[in-house]
Amino acid sequence: MPSDAGRTLWLEVAPYYDRSTYGIDGHLFGTGFTSEMEANLDEIELGNSSAPESWHTFSAHFQALHLEALDKKKLSPTPKQLAYFTQITQNLQEDEIAKFTSGQVPENMTGSEMRDVIDAIMTAHPVETQPASEKQISWIQSMAESAQLSEAEASELVDLTEFGELTGGRKGTASQLIEILQKKVKDLPRPPSEKQLNWIQKLVDKAELDESTACALVDASGYGDLQGGRDGTASKLITELKKRTAGSGKKQKSKKS
Repeated sequence: MPSDAGRTLWLEVAPYYDRSTYGIDGHLFGTGFTSEMEANLDEIELGNSSAPESWHTFSAHFQALHLEALDKKKLSPTPKQLAYFTQITQNLQEDEIAKFTSGQVPENMTGSEMRDVIDAIMTAHPVETQPASEKQISWIQSMAESAQLSEAEASELVDLTEFGELTGGRKGTASQLIEILQKKVKDLPRPPSEKQLNWIQKLVDKAELDESTACALVDASGYGDLQGGRDGTASKLITELKKRTAGSGKKQKSKKS
């Protein structure tokens, strides 16, 4: 499945590189362009086309498209600007928001206009007074769950009643709560990550050990008993297995040679 960043690139960025003004269907990152490039490479290989000429033709085409894309980008706010505008205005009254936007609909502004509006709002309402970001809230929820704290219990640690009251910025209450929760979950046992387990299994196979023999190296009975984190038994087992398999690849190579 595509990531959120991948979706944004394909749906929001790639269309800026539309080639219709050059009489070509689709945008630069579509399958049409890939086919064209493969055809050009085939012509170069067959000696029917010059490599430098093909390269310079592509460079000029791309540069023109890129400059046009930058101009198009300025015509409307970016998705990131609109999301941030929504975040920093959610606690403001409609009449105050209208003063900042001069009554304009955010989506109809230019990128420059939206940047100026955001700057004006942030000057009037510093980041420490703004709501916490979605990333901060998500992180807090995850750590609170690990610490077996309810939303009310976790919020009480910074004298609040719910996560919706948290403020953003480095000096906001969200950052304060994150710091408190990090200390609380630091020493809590947690399972090893999928990456750690995959790495351990590869090293175990390389060391020609079975699961129980390998886990016994850190006083565990099996992979299910391992603990995650930098100081957990999973990390210690990885270190021990790396020592045991160090140089094994070189030895095998020398035998082959």
